[in-house]
Amino acid sequence: MGAYTEIYIFLALIGLIAGLLSGLLGIGGGIITVPALLFSLHFVGFSSPYLMHVALGTSLGAMIFTSASSAWAHIKKKGVNWHYFFSLLPGTIVGVILGAFLADYLPGKKLQHFSGFVECLFGLYFIFRKEGKEIESDHKKPRSNSLSFPIGVVIGGLSSILGIGGGIMTVPLLIGLGMHFRNAVSTSAVQGFIIALIGAVSFLSLGIGKETIPNTIGYLYLPGFFIIGFSSILSTFLGAHLTYTLPIASLNKIFGLALFLIGIAMILK
Repeated sequence: MGAYTEIYIFLALIGLIAGLLSGLLGIGGGIITVPALLFSLHFVGFSSPYLMHVALGTSLGAMIFTSASSAWAHIKKKGVNWHYFFSLLPGTIVGVILGAFLADYLPGKKLQHFSGFVECLFGLYFIFRKEGKEIESDHKKPRSNSLSFPIGVVIGGLSSILGIGGGIMTVPLLIGLGMHFRNAVSTSAVQGFIIALIGAVSFLSLGIGKETIPNTIGYLYLPGFFIIGFSSILSTFLGAHLTYTLPIASLNKIFGLALFLIGIAMILK
């Protein structure tokens, strides 16, 4: 089996797992796509000082597919709080672009270690997350927030540097501001599409002319972009269905432990 056959199989598996987790636990696939893609590229023998950058750019690119379908579904259900979406939008756009520039400036190893550290934090979040606590928040009207722009910059910047959609930060924030859980998820889904789209274009542009790996445009690895993107759509619906049949509280803890171990591996490798 050649290296290209192996990587295509890995990419399909990454997409299926990312989509399943996205539908099952309500998170963006980037949190698992970036480390899995990085390990897969290493495993098949690709070598480049920009391998981490490629993983980030490709993760955001592949996320366009699933985030677009998710955002459209939430828009049709009229669950998006457009006031909060547009108040966060300018800061989010600026943050994503600044984050991409910062990621382009940082060496791959520093990016990998930072990503591993945050993966550990996210892992601990899922391990100790209390199910049902967020859903109990049901205020009639979210409180206004004058810090929307800097908050958007932080969410967009971290999302870009980590190659994620930002929902793991945006949903708790909006709930903390008094928004109902379902509306927070819907609003975050549309924001995630913007983050993925602008982030992918930014990484594609910044990587032009860099010596990365074959079949890339900038920091966008085209096979990963298409294969992860399309395969994740297939499993997202299955994950959403399994949400109503599997013990989500236990799955959160298992997923959190896996994230924590992945983070440790990224820091030590």
